[in-house]
Amino acid sequence: MTSDARAILTAVDEHLAQARQALAGAGPASPGAVTEGQRLLERADDLLARALGDPVADPETRHAVAVLRDELGSYLLAGSTLAEEGASQGAVIGLLQRGAQTVDDLLDEFTASSPPAAGA
Repeated sequence: MTSDARAILTAVDEHLAQARQALAGAGPASPGAVTEGQRLLERADDLLARALGDPVADPETRHAVAVLRDELGSYLLAGSTLAEEGASQGAVIGLLQRGAQTVDDLLDEFTASSPPAAGA
C-alpha cells in the first residue's frame, strides 16, 4: 500500500469515527447531528473515491478501497432514500450508524492484513 493510500485510509477512519460520534448524539435536541454525520460519511466516500484513482495503488489496495466505497455508498443511498420516503429520524440514524460501523470494521480488517508501505 502506498503512503498516500495509507494516509487517505487513515483520514477515512477518522471521518467514520467522527460520524459515529455525531450520529450517537443525534436526536430531537440536536437535529443537525444527522446532517453532520451524513456529511462526514460523504466526505469519507469522497476520500475513498480519491484513493481509488491512485495510479500507483497495488491491485489489493484498489480492490479493498472499491469494496469500502461500495459498502459506504450503499448505506448513504439507503439513508437518503429512507429520509426522502419520510422514515423516522431514528431509522435513518440507525442505518447510518450501522453503515459507519460496518465500513470501519472492513477498513480495520484491511489495514490489519496490509503490510506497511516500503520506507514507512
